[in-house]
Order: sequence, then structure tokens, then C-alpha cells
Amino acid sequence: MDNRRVNFYMQLARLAARESHATRRQVGACAVKAGSSFAFDKILGVSYNGTEPGHPNTCEDHNNVTLLGVWHAEQNLARYGRSLLEATHLFVTKEPCEHCARFLTREAPNLQMVFWEELSKSAHAAGLMLLHCDSQRFTL
Repeated sequence: MDNRRVNFYMQLARLAARESHATRRQVGACAVKAGSSFAFDKILGVSYNGTEPGHPNTCEDHNNVTLLGVWHAEQNLARYGRSLLEATHLFVTKEPCEHCARFLTREAPNLQMVFWEELSKSAHAAGLMLLHCDSQRFTL
């Protein structure tokens, strides 16, 4: 997948992250089934971290600790559609946690690449990293 496509889908994940009501860590994700070219790619889903519909959209308590019932962006992709089953590429604004990495190996059998951005303390040090997914584990 070329840089233009990677940048486009990462931008969608960034836009989704802005919809999160989390104060500590807003995360967005975009699942894509890659085609032979940009025109043939299929966006399967876009999501962000947050609570389920019908519940107060508060993600942290007064001590800034994540509350139970807050779903990660990767989990929400699977929860509201079967987008992860077909996805070949996943774009996430933060590095997947260990739980989500395991979840992705189970729920996304066709996943070839996961891209994420991990912002350091300096926004200027932000960079795109590539994570390769095989059937056993994630490796850089």
C-alpha cells in the first residue's frame, strides 16, 4: 500500500479519534480491505473508543482512570459490524494494547498490516510505524 493511501486512511482514523469523549486517550481506527489500487480499496469501518450507546459517555473517573464498560476502537470495529473479518489493513491512532493485539489475531484472520501512530511527549516526534500481523503474533 503506497504512502498516499496510508496517509488517507490514517487521517480517517484521526478524525474518528476526535469523536471520542475520553479525556486521557482518544483513539480512532479505520479498517480497510485493500484493492489493487486506491479506487478499489473498500473502507469497512471507522470507530473510536468510548462507551456503548445508551450509557453516559464518560470514559474516566475523577482520578482519570478508565472506567469499566469503555470499549477500545479496535473492539468497536468488530462490535458494530463484521468489518474485521474482511479487513486486510487496520489504521489506529495509538499502538494497540496487548489485549487488542490478541483480539486482532483472533478476530481479523485476513489482516496483513496494522499501521499506528504513537505520539511521544513532543508532537514533532510523531511518526508512522508499521506493525506486521501473522497468525501467531504481531512483529515489527
